[in-house]
Amino acid sequence: MGLLDRLKKPLQENELKKTFTTEENATMSDVIEYALKDITITREMAEKIGALSQGIHLISDAIASMPVYLYKRLESGEREKVLDNRTVLLNSENSPYSTAFNMKKALISDFLYYGNGYLDIDRNADNTIKYLHHIPYHDITCSSNGEQNKRKLVNTYTYWDYINADAFQVLNLVRNPKNDDLKGQGILQEGVKIISHANGFEDYTSNTLQNVFFAKAVIEKEGILSKPSRQSLDGVLKRFFSGTKNAGKVLILDDGMKLKTVALTPAEIELLNQKEFTIKDIARILKLQPSMLGVATGGMTYTNEAENQLVFLKNAIQPILILIQNTFNKYLLTEKEKLEGYFYEFSTQELLKMTPDKELKMWGQAVKDMVMVSNEARAKMNWNSIDGLDRPIINLGYGVLNEDGTITSHKDSKAPKEEPKEEGTAKGGESDDE
Repeated sequence: MGLLDRLKKPLQENELKKTFTTEENATMSDVIEYALKDITITREMAEKIGALSQGIHLISDAIASMPVYLYKRLESGEREKVLDNRTVLLNSENSPYSTAFNMKKALISDFLYYGNGYLDIDRNADNTIKYLHHIPYHDITCSSNGEQNKRKLVNTYTYWDYINADAFQVLNLVRNPKNDDLKGQGILQEGVKIISHANGFEDYTSNTLQNVFFAKAVIEKEGILSKPSRQSLDGVLKRFFSGTKNAGKVLILDDGMKLKTVALTPAEIELLNQKEFTIKDIARILKLQPSMLGVATGGMTYTNEAENQLVFLKNAIQPILILIQNTFNKYLLTEKEKLEGYFYEFSTQELLKMTPDKELKMWGQAVKDMVMVSNEARAKMNWNSIDGLDRPIINLGYGVLNEDGTITSHKDSKAPKEEPKEEGTAKGGESDDE
């Protein structure tokens, strides 16, 4: 039984007493919540909610598009980028059948919806990683023996109906675990009430838009219409005037018929006004700005947009990135590599990319402040390097960087001598002979 069927079904008096007290009036939200109390929330239901689906896509697309690199921490405290097959799998082609972008997007989507995202780690005979495959959430189960083995639970994963594997072969990205690090909680578990309400609102508004013509109305006529006439009139209305695509059409009535509009009830108005509040709730559980899901928040300037991107990165993206990085370190690095200071890290540069003029100004200032050299700034803007621009540039007003690394200050530089004045030239520029 669907939502609309539940709403149409009359509530028994004893059911009403259990749900709503006589001291308060039931709102439309209360009625929908009651109707949905026994409905299991599924991903398919959630994906029908435009704001929620959009939010999931925003987060998963943002993370999937970010490159992730392998680094090694040096004794000096600096780090160096490591060229490795694993970074190819994570950024380009993860397998002969998929791309890294699609794999990461599917991983994050399952992670957000269900609380767990899984990857199959296909290893070579020497335990190096050959391929990475996304395992759909419903294709895998996990069981634990409940015993501690070297401080770790012994878990067995079964997926694709024939593979039994341990944690060495399965990467498990866990969101908000309750009792252990094995099973997480996704939006479908944490946002049951919000998704239920949103789904009810979507069903109601969709049904309303599909079945009304330009306004809720009734047709009045003296006398009683015959059954064939009533059926014919009903067919004409549904065919030519029902739905949003027919809004604004002129309705021609037969003699004696009158069109009388009927105003929306307070309950219906309340329900339609709930959409904005529902979107804000969805934005809250996804840690997004409501404006990113279509709720108007005033004029949008570039500055505001840039600030929103920073908020988006800090609140919605960064916590997930840290978790993914830790998970990649756990499953994709050997114990020896972990001890030697290897680690994964995402690049957020593209997410925070500015307009070309602002980007040039920012990196140019970094060069002037000696934070980076010119070729480093050019690389940030995807420009080719230029010979001779791998050394810091010193403002000539302060000093000159010499080949031996020393700096000659401007005041120590010898200024060119003035040309001596000719003898016999007076101050006023006249000769003594004149």
